[in-house]
Amino acid sequence: MASKSDRFYYQNFIEAAEYSCKAAEYLSQCVKDYHPENIREMLDTMHEFEHQADGIRHEMSVTLAKAFVTPIDREVVATNGQFYTLRIAPYRTTENSIKGLVITIIDSLGAGAKKE
Repeated sequence: MASKSDRFYYQNFIEAAEYSCKAAEYLSQCVKDYHPENIREMLDTMHEFEHQADGIRHEMSVTLAKAFVTPIDREVVATNGQFYTLRIAPYRTTENSIKGLVITIIDSLGAGAKKE
């Protein structure tokens, strides 16, 4: 069963997709029934769909930036048989937003030792 935070993301993805569908339907309607004198109204309506979807994206981004993201640790074996730990963790800015990844490779057994 999905957690409360998972449901938040799923629901927001659904809402964003619904705005995309509404915008696509509206664009189709505008093309089928095009009148140049209505271009400003059409643009304003399309901009409103975009603005609403951007609000959802922003809400998800803010929530994700505040969420605790667990680093991923994996043991990897180099082609020469040496073992390393590969760690992938979020790179957070001073404003606590995620802006990338930090990838660290750690010699698991020390100084290039091989597992027996």
